[in-house]
Amino acid sequence: MLTLPYVQMITGAVAVLISNLLDLQPMIMSILVSMIFAMMIVSPLSTVGIALAVNLSGVGSAAANVGITAAAFGLAITGWKANELGTKIAIMAGSPKMAMPNVLKNPKTMIPILANAALSAIVIVLLNQQGTPMSAGFGISGLIGPINAINLAGGWTIGNIVNAVIAFMVVPIGLAIVFRKVFTEIKPVVEVEDYRIQVQ
Repeated sequence: MLTLPYVQMITGAVAVLISNLLDLQPMIMSILVSMIFAMMIVSPLSTVGIALAVNLSGVGSAAANVGITAAAFGLAITGWKANELGTKIAIMAGSPKMAMPNVLKNPKTMIPILANAALSAIVIVLLNQQGTPMSAGFGISGLIGPINAINLAGGWTIGNIVNAVIAFMVVPIGLAIVFRKVFTEIKPVVEVEDYRIQVQ
């Protein structure tokens, strides 16, 4: 109750920001939206609520989806050795908010995630993946984003399925593995232990 007015104020400001970003060039907009939603999924803000509030659709919706997906895969894979199997599965299955305390304590943990979200968004634009306001805030949870992208692309053809799998799974997972190595070994900015989630 104490934080509600402030969370509402921040949510409203973010909604206006995202709405303005939609007027920019699609590639830049998609990268920014993807990174913003990757940040929001590990904050108290509602990604679904904001996506609905700004009526986020088309490639912007798919970019938001892949940002959340990049966060889910990135947090799970970067912290793979630090967390138990159940925790890893829970994060990848759509619960990256579990990492909120880690991000608040050490914001640098988002560097590999944001890099993943940015590059994944480029693939979303190149493969012309689409979404709706109802699907934008879910990420990989329930496969809502990929399934909606397949439907909006014209149905369940081999080409549409392959594009969705590449955009929402292959690329974010591959980049999560690459950026884990880059940011924990080659150019150490974070440690695997930074991603350990304390489960009560």
